Amino acid sequence: MISFGGVGKLGEDLAVRFLKDKGWDILKRNYRKNYGEIDIIARKGEKLGFFEIKAVSCEIIGNVGKETFLEDRPEERVDSAKLRKIRKIIETYFFEKKLNFEDIEWEFGILSVFVDEAGKRAYVKFLEDFPLE
Repeated sequence: MISFGGVGKLGEDLAVRFLKDKGWDILKRNYRKNYGEIDIIARKGEKLGFFEIKAVSCEIIGNVGKETFLEDRPEERVDSAKLRKIRKIIETYFFEKKLNFEDIEWEFGILSVFVDEAGKRAYVKFLEDFPLE
């Protein structure tokens, strides 16, 4: 059995691989500020992507099949307080990079990663263009 921190790191690594396969170039992982962090910042062409990763281990939630996982709602694990923090972090990133919201196409997404370490497989559920309000 792996620790929760291990599942989180593995989930992020798998999410990075997933995003790269979808054409995203990873710019930054774990962009931290005093009030929170965003897991992954990426670029696809001229578009910026900000991504929150939610990783779950089979060992933590029990023997759950792919069908049950696909019914999971990762967005329910990102509450309105977390969304406000993420919005603030994205605004800070734009400010630090001297970017303007109106000039840059960007999106926020959530990736839920179900890790079945024993079966050596993982499932990724990707919610693109998730609203921050």
